[in-house]
Order: sequence, then C-alpha cells, then structure tokens
Amino acid sequence: MLNELMTLNLSLERCGFVVQKNHPWIETPARKEGFIVGINSDCQIETLEYCDKERMVELWKVAPDNMKSFPLFNFKSPIWKPRISPTDIRKLLEDKDVKQRCNKMKEAIGQSELSYLSFKESEKNILKGRIYGYPSEMLKYFDCNDNKIKALCTLINRLQSYRENVDSFLKQLSTTAINACLNGSIEQVDLVGGLLFGKWDKKKQEFSEEVVLLLDMSDYSSFNSRMASPDLKPILIEMLIGKQVDKTTQKDLCSLSGTMKVIEQGSFPQPTLPILSKTFLFSMNDEASCHYRYGKISSGIFPVGKDLSVKLLDAIKFITDKERKGKTWKSVPGNKISKSDLLIVYLEDKPNSEINLADLLSDADESETSEIMFEEVASNVCQALEGEKEITNDSLVRIFVLKKIDEGRRQVELNTTFTVSNIKAGVKEWQNAAKNHPYISIPLPKKNDMVSHSKTTDCLSPANVMRCFQYKWIRNGTDKSKVSGINLCDVYDIFLGDTKEAIQSAKKLLSLAVNRQLSLVLGIGGAIHAADSKKWNQIPPENKKTTLKTVTLFSILLYKLGHKKEVYMKDAVFNVGRLLSLSDDLHMQYCKWVRKNDIPPQLIGNALMPSAVENPERAIARLWSRLLVYQAWANKVQGEEYKLVKWILGQIGKVCNDLADVALPQQTTDADKAKMLLGYLAWSRNTKE
Repeated sequence: MLNELMTLNLSLERCGFVVQKNHPWIETPARKEGFIVGINSDCQIETLEYCDKERMVELWKVAPDNMKSFPLFNFKSPIWKPRISPTDIRKLLEDKDVKQRCNKMKEAIGQSELSYLSFKESEKNILKGRIYGYPSEMLKYFDCNDNKIKALCTLINRLQSYRENVDSFLKQLSTTAINACLNGSIEQVDLVGGLLFGKWDKKKQEFSEEVVLLLDMSDYSSFNSRMASPDLKPILIEMLIGKQVDKTTQKDLCSLSGTMKVIEQGSFPQPTLPILSKTFLFSMNDEASCHYRYGKISSGIFPVGKDLSVKLLDAIKFITDKERKGKTWKSVPGNKISKSDLLIVYLEDKPNSEINLADLLSDADESETSEIMFEEVASNVCQALEGEKEITNDSLVRIFVLKKIDEGRRQVELNTTFTVSNIKAGVKEWQNAAKNHPYISIPLPKKNDMVSHSKTTDCLSPANVMRCFQYKWIRNGTDKSKVSGINLCDVYDIFLGDTKEAIQSAKKLLSLAVNRQLSLVLGIGGAIHAADSKKWNQIPPENKKTTLKTVTLFSILLYKLGHKKEVYMKDAVFNVGRLLSLSDDLHMQYCKWVRKNDIPPQLIGNALMPSAVENPERAIARLWSRLLVYQAWANKVQGEEYKLVKWILGQIGKVCNDLADVALPQQTTDADKAKMLLGYLAWSRNTKE
C-alpha cells in the first residue's frame, strides 16, 4: 500500500495541490454507537448522551498507540459482576417495561460487585490510564493558555479527581445511565444494559460487552467547543504538527523516496478509511519468526521518512474524503458476497478532479435503476474528460483496490493504470457490447404493483458484473448457492483493457457465466413459455432481473470475443436455441387446445435444452421424434383461433430450412452455449403478443 500512496503523493505534489494536513495521532473513531459522558464543574458525572454510529465517525480521538486514546475509548468489560445467576440477569434485561427494567437493574447492582475489582493489575492500569492517566500526559503537547483548547484542558483537569478513585467513576456512570433511561433522555435501554451487565454471549455462556465512551463536559456551552464535536480536530492537528514530539534526528535512507530522512521509529499511521475501517499503512504479524531473522521489527523492516509517512496519511485521507465519494473512491464487490473492497481512482495529472471516475468503475447506485444510471454516468464522465484542459488522451488514470484480509491486515487487490483514451474507447465499446443480443424482454412487476410490465436489458456496470458471479444457480433457477466471485481486474480488462487482455478475460468469464447461469436461464425461459401466470408470479423478481443481467453479460463477453449479433444470430447453435424455444411454444398450444390447459412440469424444448447445450446434434435428433405428434396436430387445425399455432409452425419451418444445410456440432464451446441460450430466450416476446 505504501508504494501506491507514494505514487499518489507524488501526483499531488507535482500538480501543486495542497491537501489538508493530518497528524497520525488524530484518528477517526470506528462506526460504533456509544455514550457521551458529561463531567460537571464539581468533577462528577452529570449527564449521559447517546451517540449513534453516523455521528461517531464525524468525531475524533487522540491515539498515539493502541493503548492510549482520548477523549474516546472502548470500555471492554461490563461495569458490574452480579452475584445472581446469568439466567436471572438475562430475564432482568429482557423486561419490556423500561421503568421496571431500570428498577430491576438498580436491584441487581445492589447484589453485584464492580468488575473492576477483579481485574488484573495490568487491566486496572489500562482503565486508569484511559480515564485520567493519558489525558494528563497530553497536557505537555498543548498550550492550555490558548483559549481555543480551554475546554480540552478543563476536562483533563476535572478527570484528575478520579485519580486512585476509579470506583467512583464507574458508580457515577451506572447511576447516571439508569437515571437517563428513567427520565427518557436515553431510549437505548439495551445498550445501557450492555454497559452495566454486558451482552449475553451464547458461545462463551457469559456476559460481555464493548461500549464506546466519549468523555466530555456537561457544561460545554460555557466554552468555545466541546469534545463531542469535530471543531477541535483541526486545531489539535495544527498544534501537534507544530510540536516536536519526537526528538530523534538520526537520518537514514528512506526506502520510498531514496533520500536521507529522519526515519519513522514508531508505528505507521493508522487512518480510518471508508469500507475498511481502521487501516494500518504497513502491518505485519509480530508472532511470525521470519520477521526477526535480521533483528528488525515493525517500521524497522521498511525505513520510511517520518515526514513522508505523514504526507502519505494526508494523501489517503484526501483521496477518501467523504465529499469525494463517487469521484476518487467507492465501494466495489469483493470476491465474497459479504465483503466489499475499497476502490481508489484518480487522474495522475489532476488528482483533485471532480469527475465521477469511481462511479464509472463501480456503479453510481445499487438501486433497481443502477444500470440506467451507469449509462448516464459513463456519458457524463466521457464528456467531462473532453472538457478538462489539463487532460489529454494519453493522461493516466491510476486505479488501486484495497481489500480487508482481517482486522489487522489490508491488501492491495489490484494496482493498474489506463489512459484517458482507454476510458473513452472502453465506454463506447462496452455500451455497444451490452446491446449485442436479440430482442429479449421479461415481464417484471413494478414496485408496489403486482401487474407485470415488460422490461428489456440495460447496460451493466462493472460492479454488477462482479455480482453476477457471486452465485451459482441450481434447481432449474429456483435456488442458488454462494460461490467465490471473480477478480475485479478481469472485469476492468474487458471494460478498458487492450484487445489481448480483454479476450483472455472474456474467455475465462464466459465459461464461468455459462456454468453458473445456465440453470437460471433455462428455468426462467421454461416459465415464460409455459405461460402459467400463477407459476410465473411465484418466481422472485430477483431471479427475473438477474436473467436480464445475464443476457447483457453474455452479450458483452461474446462481443469482446468477436461474436457480433448480426453474424451469430445466423449460426446453427443460435437457431437450435430458437427451434427449442418454438417447440416449447407449439407444445404449449397443444396443451391449451387438446389437453385443456393441462400443462406438464416441463415443455419439450426446455427438457431438451440441457442436452442441446452439450450436444446439439443428439438433442435435435431426439426432438424430431417427439415433435411429430404436435406438428401433425398443428397441420390439421383450421380457424382464426389457431392463428398463433400456424405462426409458430411457420417459424419452425423457417428455422428448419436454416438448419438444413449446416452440420450441427456434436460438441459445443462456451460461446456456442451462450448463443444457444440467447436463441432460446429471444423469441419469448412473440409468445406474449
């Protein structure tokens, strides 16, 4: 990750763009709910205020290492350790009446002892340090005569009253929490119960909890600012930057810049990034013995200048700022359904550009209209690139994707570059490729409306392509199983890459797509041909939408492999799909008129499709023997009511003529299978008209 950030930093410097300064000690809290603890002028806890996740990530904390944090810290143990049984505690916390539950919690506190009393000495010291120890250490870094930070210095002085008296802090916190629930100032009674007694852990069969506490003053209105506000953050950053915290002046060769610099001796910055949360710019497992081979550990393994490490922090904070979402960063699907990765993209010649490149390379929105919005975004991005004076067709677009491996490690999943000309040409070709299929429509219910409305395909975004590969459809498209997804680099190679890379990735993805989507396409196609509205309405809308996405996916991959619809719609394999589709329609008409709407579970063409995609010659041979009875009936019927029957029979005749002079393959390629599936769906429109 350091190399990617170094490239970004050089780009920012080359363009003369000054980013907002940061300090590695000032961190953004994790997206967790918690409480703001108000200390009054008498050095007593007077108020408790709920802080939701969205507000929490707008705040700040000073954390020079993992053991020190102010004014926010994680309280990792319940305050009280009840003498009564866990079962009784669980019943107590499950009471739905707030007043009764609070009164029962008061009674339980009377039958409990402070968990703090049973802490190990090291655990006690950690808690003491977080309440009053580390805050007092901070005073040497700040000028308390500065009126801007008077609130911070006043709070630190008030917290000193709990020195050697942590019991009082915990008891006051408990009383204030229960009273806040009783008077209605806090509605999150479950979270209060977790703070006091913990949350029941089924695996460990015990109560445990981690609640975020933020120390503040109850009379904050008397000061210029408060702790539970982002206002102090830039002031503290400026003060810490101006303060020489590390007096080390020894210089060494910086591995990134190649120049002599004062080397970072401590840990690298740990910014909180969107999608990934707290991220170590450089991390390692200190238990791995190989790291000790040369007698070095942590930042000693990779020497980086101290000032440069802060510049890298500034760069990553700038490029992932919340205001730049959609422009330079966005969430992209990972290769696992439950995981998302962080995409970072920027123009090397103008990293502060306002063009929505990240939306283009992921998707603008994950709603039902994301495909339509993607086409709009793609068009707008290309127009914006044309309008940038500093940007030429040869200008580079740098892309890297960060993946969360575990809580401590982040990995660069992708690092690549494309030119602006790649973007413009890729967008145009991608949009053309998305239309590389015959007319196909599927009835879909509108939102809050059970009436079906015919819907055709739209252009997929790269993120939607990723999602298409996260499941394998089974049981004739009625169910699906989770599978490992694909690599984003393959999608970008197809979207923006050169011909050679695009062909290689398209071959690989087409094979996967056919394998994973075959059952769905056959299930939806069979249901459409059966014309059974009750059965059709039982199919989830998600399955129908995914089928349309699959059609677009096949179209794009075939286009990239050189199979254009103007040509492949005349191929034998495509006509085999058409023939089996028309056979379904003829079979359906026979069931309607002769069997009085007694429709079998599977129509003749649908039943033969699995065999046809593997061996068309054998499948068609079997079709002739089964189709004769329906063909004979269709030739005999007369009358206006059999108009559709005659039309279907005529279409079968045309397809048979097209197939008469060609040799059907005994073995199909992945491209053949995709063409056949498109042929099978292509004529569903006519059966509904």
